[in-house]
Amino acid sequence: EEDIQGLPFVGKAGKLLEEQIIFLGLEPKDYAIINIVPVLPTDANNKPRDPTLQEVQDFDYFVKEQVKIFNPAYIILQGKVAASAFGYNVGTADAGHFLDIEEKFFYVSHPAYLLRQGQKGFEAYLGLKEKLKVPEQKYMAQLSINFQVAENLGYQEMVSPQIAGLHYFAKKISMP
Repeated sequence: EEDIQGLPFVGKAGKLLEEQIIFLGLEPKDYAIINIVPVLPTDANNKPRDPTLQEVQDFDYFVKEQVKIFNPAYIILQGKVAASAFGYNVGTADAGHFLDIEEKFFYVSHPAYLLRQGQKGFEAYLGLKEKLKVPEQKYMAQLSINFQVAENLGYQEMVSPQIAGLHYFAKKISMP
């Protein structure tokens, strides 16, 4: 189905992926889908198979460039092939966990694998779903200023502490 439409995840696995994205509370503007190998490899019987290491390496540059362009806060690696393309050796126990200290690479089982196992995989996304809520909380925590600091800034800028506080917040969030 993917090769016919020229789009990733448009078959049954794609429908499950859509359900998982909805579960996370994401909208289309919030994410991008990148396939490690943009063409679904098939075996001699025309059945889908995992890409070979060479096929993954052939597209590695393009995948990494897309990641640079999108510069995502999180990268969800769906399946062992995606994880290995980014240098991670994973097993089923790794599903639902971040793979790095910076908590950028999150691993889940591939939707096609989940369907073969009769699963939906929502539980693996619980950690990420909680993490997606954190930036708002961190952002709000950053938008606080001690009155003494505001008073000192006001003195330097020759404005009231309240205006100095607004200037401080504007700079924090990169407003002109």
